[in-house]
Amino acid sequence: MGGDSFWTRESVVTYRFNRTFLRRTLSVGAAIALVGGVLPAAWAEPGTETSNQAGDVNTVEAGAAGAADDVLVTIPGSHNMAMGCDADWAPGCEKAALTRDATGVYSATFTLPVGDYQYKVAEGGSWDTAFGAGGAAGGANISYTLTETTSVTFFYNRATHRVWNTVTDQMVTLPGSFQKALGCTDNWKPECLAPLMEPAGDGTYTYATTALPEGNYEFKVAIGGSDNENYGQDGVVGGANYQFATKANKLVTFTYDSATHKVDIASADAPVAGAGEQRAYWVTSDILAWPTSLLPQGVTRAQVLDGSAKLSYELVTAPEGGAGLADGAVTGASTSALTVAGDLPAEVTAAHPNLNGYIALKASLDEAGAREALTGQIAVAQKSGESVNAFTGVQIAPVLDSLYAAKATQASYGVGWNEAGKPTFALWAPTAKNVTLLSWNTSTPSGSDADVQGDGLRTAAVRGEDGRWSVDNAAGEIHEGAQYLWEVSVYVPETGKVETNLVTDPYSVALTVDSTRSVAVNMDNPSIAPSVWTDSKAPVIEDDAQRSIYELHVRDFSAADTSVPEYMRGTYMAFTQFESNGMRHLAELARAGMNTVHLLPTFDIATIPEKRADQKTPVIPEDAGPASEEQQAAVTAVADQDAYNWGYDPLHWMAPEGSYATSSHQNGGARVREFRSMVGGLHSIGMQVVLDQVYNHTPAAGQSAYSVLDRVVPGYYQRLNATGGVETSTCCSNVATENAMSEHLMIDSMIHWAKYYHVDGFRFDLMGHHPAEEMKRAKAALASLTLEKDGVDGSRLYIYGEGWNFGEVANNALFTQATQGQLDGTGIGAFNDRLRDAVHGGGAFDPDHRVFQGFGTGLLTQPSGLDHRGWNEQSADLAHRTDLVRLGLAGNLKDYVMTISDGSVRRGIDLIHNGAPAAFASHPQENVNYVDAHDNETLYDLLAYKLPQGMPVAERVRMNTVCLATVTLAQSPAFWSAGTELLRSKSLDRDSYNSGDWFNAIDFTGQSNGFGRGLPPASRNEGSWAIQGPLLQDDWLRPSPEEIAPFHAPASSGGHRPDRGFEVGTRLGIERGLGRTGVIHTAHGIIRTPAFIPVGTKANVKALTPEMVRALGAQAVLANAYHLYLQPGSDIVDEAGGFASFMNWAGPTYTDSGGFQVLSLGAGFKKVLSQEFSGKADPTDPAVQMQAIKASNAVVDDDGVIFSSHIDGTKHRFNPEVSMGIQHQLGSDIMFAFDELTSLLHPRSYQEESLERTHAWAARCLAEHKRLTEERAHKPYQQLWGVIQGAQWEDLRRAAARTMADMEVDGQRFDGFGVGGALEKENLGTIVSWVCEELGEDRPRHLLGISEPEDLFAGVAAGADTFDCVNPSRVARNAAIYTPDGRFNITNARFKRDFTPLVEGCGCYTCTHYTRAYIHHLFKAKEILSATLATIHNEWFTLRLVDGIRASIIDGCFDEFRSDMLGRYEAGRRR
Repeated sequence: MGGDSFWTRESVVTYRFNRTFLRRTLSVGAAIALVGGVLPAAWAEPGTETSNQAGDVNTVEAGAAGAADDVLVTIPGSHNMAMGCDADWAPGCEKAALTRDATGVYSATFTLPVGDYQYKVAEGGSWDTAFGAGGAAGGANISYTLTETTSVTFFYNRATHRVWNTVTDQMVTLPGSFQKALGCTDNWKPECLAPLMEPAGDGTYTYATTALPEGNYEFKVAIGGSDNENYGQDGVVGGANYQFATKANKLVTFTYDSATHKVDIASADAPVAGAGEQRAYWVTSDILAWPTSLLPQGVTRAQVLDGSAKLSYELVTAPEGGAGLADGAVTGASTSALTVAGDLPAEVTAAHPNLNGYIALKASLDEAGAREALTGQIAVAQKSGESVNAFTGVQIAPVLDSLYAAKATQASYGVGWNEAGKPTFALWAPTAKNVTLLSWNTSTPSGSDADVQGDGLRTAAVRGEDGRWSVDNAAGEIHEGAQYLWEVSVYVPETGKVETNLVTDPYSVALTVDSTRSVAVNMDNPSIAPSVWTDSKAPVIEDDAQRSIYELHVRDFSAADTSVPEYMRGTYMAFTQFESNGMRHLAELARAGMNTVHLLPTFDIATIPEKRADQKTPVIPEDAGPASEEQQAAVTAVADQDAYNWGYDPLHWMAPEGSYATSSHQNGGARVREFRSMVGGLHSIGMQVVLDQVYNHTPAAGQSAYSVLDRVVPGYYQRLNATGGVETSTCCSNVATENAMSEHLMIDSMIHWAKYYHVDGFRFDLMGHHPAEEMKRAKAALASLTLEKDGVDGSRLYIYGEGWNFGEVANNALFTQATQGQLDGTGIGAFNDRLRDAVHGGGAFDPDHRVFQGFGTGLLTQPSGLDHRGWNEQSADLAHRTDLVRLGLAGNLKDYVMTISDGSVRRGIDLIHNGAPAAFASHPQENVNYVDAHDNETLYDLLAYKLPQGMPVAERVRMNTVCLATVTLAQSPAFWSAGTELLRSKSLDRDSYNSGDWFNAIDFTGQSNGFGRGLPPASRNEGSWAIQGPLLQDDWLRPSPEEIAPFHAPASSGGHRPDRGFEVGTRLGIERGLGRTGVIHTAHGIIRTPAFIPVGTKANVKALTPEMVRALGAQAVLANAYHLYLQPGSDIVDEAGGFASFMNWAGPTYTDSGGFQVLSLGAGFKKVLSQEFSGKADPTDPAVQMQAIKASNAVVDDDGVIFSSHIDGTKHRFNPEVSMGIQHQLGSDIMFAFDELTSLLHPRSYQEESLERTHAWAARCLAEHKRLTEERAHKPYQQLWGVIQGAQWEDLRRAAARTMADMEVDGQRFDGFGVGGALEKENLGTIVSWVCEELGEDRPRHLLGISEPEDLFAGVAAGADTFDCVNPSRVARNAAIYTPDGRFNITNARFKRDFTPLVEGCGCYTCTHYTRAYIHHLFKAKEILSATLATIHNEWFTLRLVDGIRASIIDGCFDEFRSDMLGRYEAGRRR
């Protein structure tokens, strides 16, 4: 792990295997061994196969370590220190090494003390090649327990990667007359490890070999390496020898049952070399490449070329599969002769350097014949005379590029659009025999439906010369928004036959939930272009070196943020909640200079269940301590079914991840819209957006359900090793990024995100697994995008990534890689691990981070006392690390000249670190400095390890700042992991990719940094628990909110005050009405308008808890000042922190002035209102008018209103000053000015008198509001909205609106307006429009007491922004149910046996859990639950209706929505 090869994958690669299906592909030899197949007598797996070539060819073929190679094999685990190592879990400790004997078996014996132990096996002294239980790469730890000091022997089979010991398994050998033939010094040697049987589980042991000469043999079973315990025939102790006979080259398999002590012996033909593998390559239409490793023993490459080897070759083709060998001859296929042609063409080896030294075989095929053959099984047979001595499959990627790439890379794929606006479809599948498109039309162009039922429309695709299958949809049967799948009939090497695969589109731009189908979404459809995205332009960054990058995970950002509506937490939409804790924090960072948000993967992810119902949540014990195992146990129990994963498991590269969409917007274009909303939200606060892209691997290959590409073109998109196995060095199934169509898909994907989402850059995961030239072509392709043509200036997009050098591509083995030092001059950035390690000290994967300190973690200056090195060595180390920090501050430039610590003057490239040049950049933007990222421990956690115990947190905060300063003050892009400025901790978790919200969520309030959430998950950390436990229990390490506070500043004013203001979104247009969407800003969050505000009269929406109201989707609630003044008292509510805190409501709140209640509940006035609402009184009757005037005069004077409490009859006076005082105490975000309520029965003369009084009261309200705001400056700002009266008179309404809009007292104006008083229902829209035409657009408008569907549409069209009404809950308590088809009463007898929901398809809790019959029963039985369930439904109906109105304005279909909705509603009401 030298400087240029060190890499930081999402923690150590061996820990990064993705749950159940991401497993390293075993070699074919190992796979055969596991099922009792061929295995050489020596167990060491053949690896780097030195070809049997003459001296004129100086190359070898790639593979693993050779059979004769003796690599370092160790057993790192919790027993290492007992073995004499310096630390546990030390793969490089030679004192824990196993020794290879002459038979190829690795073993060692250790005397170990009492204890519980765990371990793995590692090759090469590092975690790069490590195996756990069952031989699985990176598999589970192997456990054993010693109750006394014991001598323990460990064995390792390098072919199967299985390791075991004599505590958990027995040492079983087969002493007999064949041992000498297997490598023992003599026969009948029970201590000789040839053959040593391998435990296969359940007390069964196996051994298989093909090395026995023809003959008759005898053996017994020996236990423990001696004759003391042995078994003969039928499992008899010391019984007669087992006897068997075999011919040469037979596979003989022995299976021993430790329960019965019996042995089964099986014999079969041994497969020839290369069988079951793909060792040959097809490189051009008529040339194949043959590996010298398959030449017979003793035959050289030169002998093949000159013909003296007398070998012949045949191309084997089987259109439907089924080719094989029987009795040494090819069966089930056609064969044609191949001619030995010498060396491969220079252009082939230049493109594929791994094929140097292969033998060129020429076929008698033209391009058409090659194309046809490639649709079936292909193999090559090597023969001596008529006998086949090697038979192997063929890798086809090179020839597919040769035949198709030139034209295929010029074509487009996925969904296109014809001149009629109908979707067209195209798929690249050159080896397919047949392709059919299955489609299902949906109800909307955005395709936001759930999976449509039925078989779907079948449309045959037409094949083109470029390997592209297309459907032109000329008849237009398939509509915009249709769901679709491809049915591909293709030969699959994995299964050996033609399979019919039903797959989603690799070019999917939209998907249904859980990625079950692709969706044909038109990215130019305005309905999926939210205004926050279209109207918010990205900030301009003139120089990429000026970037300050904030690395953020979508769920980390808001999953635990209670200031975000619950249904939005962990979703894209959380980034539109501008008053949430997280968005305020991001806005503050933007104002401080942070300018780029880097989002961890947001493409479609394979490993997160998307349906909310399928996602599990851990049950965390409330009393679990800071170092308890209980939290991680709970998290681990649901880790594979929860909503969390880093997301480095790409299923589709062009579609947004569905689990990050809100639950009702996960299908089709709905999630596209929400993703764009996120981008727009970030742009609007001054942040550019960079996407973390993972083009280097897929989550699976072959026929796995998580494999897309390999089920379309098997063997092309995945990078294969020399034997045809899928490479997995990245963690998973590597992508052959060097292949033309892999690159084409990658670049098309980048262009798609840039053009259709307006993202501002890309971070490449494991960029070193990509060719450098490919990255240059990607950058050039992006640069071709222009603002005029594409809506984005692609030349400004920034690309950076992980330039690590490792795996099968390392050291440019397959191509010139995009690694550190090989991208200089391109402007593409690479992460600087030099500065990171210099600041940290030690290495990223040290087994004990406490030992080695660095520049920013106290080396010499704050010694921890654990570093075993002397002062001089530590001093030299600090000097070198300081040089690296200084170089990093200068941009890690190769040509930067500096005086280094030894006094010499050198260029950056001449400063050596870990044996390699420290500097690798030509320009500052090509170097990205960082000291922490999402992978490995957080910066604070590293400081917890490295700084001395007992150091106060205040000192640790300063050290945190020093570390971040090395990044922030440099002239290269600065990269921060989210929350690092808040001292973020993951409770010491070194690899939190699957550790759930519990360990990953960020608290943007600064109340907690996450330290001490329990021991981190065992699977990646258990070996360090002994170190982590005491640290997590240390109170010195747990910062208080005050200690976090220096890093946490609340959002301050930017473009608008965060606690007030209104932003207009989409307008209906004057010809269609004054309606609009917008955002109201309050001290406790935003309200997106139009919005319905449920009424919680007495700080409670009757029958519901506040949590229920929030879950219904309410953005705010309204309470009554009158009622809370009387009970419990506004002073008590004030003492509780305001009515939101009092009722446990997290969000904006309204209160009315109390004017309506003090008048409407008065005896005389109540009678007047009763007459008005009943319609019994004639408003033109002078007697009726006089009665109304008399009722008002009885309680109203110019100062205010006198009223009697409806509770106890006591007299009270309300006036403007009293109302303002009460509402300030209630703490609402929005309150209304005190006004006089009139009715339609009041004559014009009284309306004019009342209006003058209301305006006088309004001025007094403004004055008192200003005084109280200043007096209570420590409280959040409360907005005051004026109420506009005027009854049914147009001139009065318009005059009142102008008066209130212009009113200002001592600089205080109204923050918004309410439209109140008497409104004739049939003229509601007209009256509201009078008012809104006069008010202008700068402030929001509220329509008081409205909730009927037709009134909501009328109010919105006329310009109202918000509405409140008690009616949905009031009528619910009386059994009235709102539906799209009108209202009905659930107590009607017809519902007694109706077992359907209240409304079919309604998503409310009531409808998804209960039936009409049950709710009918509850009302009849007078159960309290009846009111709850009915209220849930009615409030849901009303809230969703207004949400739909808002969406229809944005989507441009308000008129259609109103017509459809009200047409259905009125039709139902008439029935």
